[in-house]
Amino acid sequence: MTIYQTYDNEPQTTIYWCPTGELTFLPIHAAGDYTKTEKGHKVYDFVASSYTPNISSLLQPVLQRVSGLATQLLTVAVADPNGQAIIRGTNDEILRISREVMADPNCEITSLSGQSATLNSVTAAMRKASWIHFACHGVQSAEHPLESALLLSGSDRLCLSDIISLDLPAAELAFLSACQTATGIGSLPSEWMHLGAGMNIAGFRSVIATLWSIADSHAPEVAAVAYQELLKHRTMDQNTVNSAQALHKAVEVLRKKVGYEDFLAWVPYIHTGI
Repeated sequence: MTIYQTYDNEPQTTIYWCPTGELTFLPIHAAGDYTKTEKGHKVYDFVASSYTPNISSLLQPVLQRVSGLATQLLTVAVADPNGQAIIRGTNDEILRISREVMADPNCEITSLSGQSATLNSVTAAMRKASWIHFACHGVQSAEHPLESALLLSGSDRLCLSDIISLDLPAAELAFLSACQTATGIGSLPSEWMHLGAGMNIAGFRSVIATLWSIADSHAPEVAAVAYQELLKHRTMDQNTVNSAQALHKAVEVLRKKVGYEDFLAWVPYIHTGI
């Protein structure tokens, strides 16, 4: 089932996919006829895509930010948690994001990285943040879904169970620039059991997540373009209804760079929520 919605001053329609059963594991946003090279044969040629677990979540009112109240952006970067390979692009990613948002007077940034990004410090900062951005490792646990986690300093983990239990009154947008944050569980096709869905449950109306692993070399550019687009069309002291469009543009830039045949590079990035 799909719902169409268009916002003023945005480049094209956003389509909200509400798949069920086995369809929940298909990257519908990338569907198309790839035997044709010209524009006009793929879903992304016509619409920006977002996913939703149910229609009722789209009917909830979108809260407008109080005019003049600064957006609290939390960035979390952990390149080398215990037992994991180093993600060399995390610092560059956060630097590029910071350059984009620092020009907005209505944004205040809190950055946690390396050893400062403990579970306690991150969850405390999340309670005050309206936008959050994670640049780190992500793991999906098929056996114990609630233990799926974003890997923080040392052996600390921000698990799905932690996320859904948080009280986040200011939550608006979560960008999970990590692997497997929207993978889901094969044995539970109709259940949204992943980190991205956890962020939706915790109160974030807009979530950017990944279906599988993403390339360290691509993540900083995708993030930078997405934030650039968010700021271009709407100031940060308003709601984030254009985040699906922002991700659509960022992935378009990546796709043109690597070629649409490199599906593993650009297909993983998805938007959930509104």
